Amino acid sequence: MSEVYVFLGFIGLGGIETMYVKVINELLERKRVVLVERIEGPLAHLLDSRADVIGECSVSRSAKATQSLIRRMEGRPDIVIVSMHPWELVRAALLNREISSAGYRIRGFHLVTHSRAFFFDSRMPLLRHLLRKAFFRAPTASTYFMNLAARDAHRAFWKADLSAYPILTLPLAPSDVKWTPSVSGGLRIVSVGRLVAFKGYNHVASDIVRAFRDSGAEVSWDIWGDGPDRELLEDAIQRAGVEDWVQLRGVLPYEDFDTVVAGYDLFIGMGTALLEAAYLQMPAITAVEGTSDQTYGFLYETPLDSVGDKVAGAPTHRLKDAIASCLSLSETDARAIGQACRKSAIKRSSSVRNVADAIEVSQEWRLDASDERWLNLAKAIVALQKLRRSFAGLRRDGGQA
Repeated sequence: MSEVYVFLGFIGLGGIETMYVKVINELLERKRVVLVERIEGPLAHLLDSRADVIGECSVSRSAKATQSLIRRMEGRPDIVIVSMHPWELVRAALLNREISSAGYRIRGFHLVTHSRAFFFDSRMPLLRHLLRKAFFRAPTASTYFMNLAARDAHRAFWKADLSAYPILTLPLAPSDVKWTPSVSGGLRIVSVGRLVAFKGYNHVASDIVRAFRDSGAEVSWDIWGDGPDRELLEDAIQRAGVEDWVQLRGVLPYEDFDTVVAGYDLFIGMGTALLEAAYLQMPAITAVEGTSDQTYGFLYETPLDSVGDKVAGAPTHRLKDAIASCLSLSETDARAIGQACRKSAIKRSSSVRNVADAIEVSQEWRLDASDERWLNLAKAIVALQKLRRSFAGLRRDGGQA
């Protein structure tokens, strides 16, 4: 095959980023040529050494950086640009314009990995306009939503018919680790993921544990991850006086996820981590994104088109009540719930191979002269975003000196 796969975006830490790495490695196993824009941090060592890390494709040097590598290869390959974030889709369009002018055939793959993914700039009409333009100019047949909830949320927000856009569920990797109920007594809760505002369950963990402890229930909660809300969570833990029972454990190495998580009694979360925990046959409660104390219940009770996404009309419960229902579970009941969660995780997920297959049959981008105006505007905005990030980095470095 003659394709060259260009993965845009920063590969740092998180469920989607781990999927990025797995898919890249799968394509490399298939003897494909893969160019990765940049990777650093806790996941860097998981990337197959055969990947060609090309550095960040900035707007000004994207064509030079990518074409210089492609010219080393024989033939005239198709270029498949892979993106999984709204602004990377904008940059994919810009990169497309640059490279296609040199005669290459550009194809595109994009996966919408969150129901709110295109809403982050909803307060700024100009940015919202650019995100919408990029989405509707990308190839429909290879622009995927991770579930129906994500597609329905975008349909309602954009007031557009999106029924032609396919669904590609988040992939799970097989695991040999299996959860077994603990006999130590009490209830040990675990959450894993970025410490960000829309994962509100982390913000109420301290108050929930405080309430249970005051009632005599031996409940503890470990939160694995890092992010901008870390200080807020630390303050909440201190205010509630639960330092002995609610702890921020820091980043959990991905290769240790299965064994560490399986050592707890109950998982609470959303997204890829929720599916991976449920796959271990442990009880897993689905938190509802953008809320502080709402849940659909266990994963198997969650609407099939959601892994924590809001689903209109779907009933929710208080998170504290859902946790309380786990305090008196027998070993038999806990096992049955865990097995039901595993079956549900399998139903609502795909495999890394499925994602790689979808990338390999991605469709061609089709931009024309009518796109020049918004692309030029997007180029200026992306350049300003990069300048702002660089300036912020300089300020941080200066502050540490």
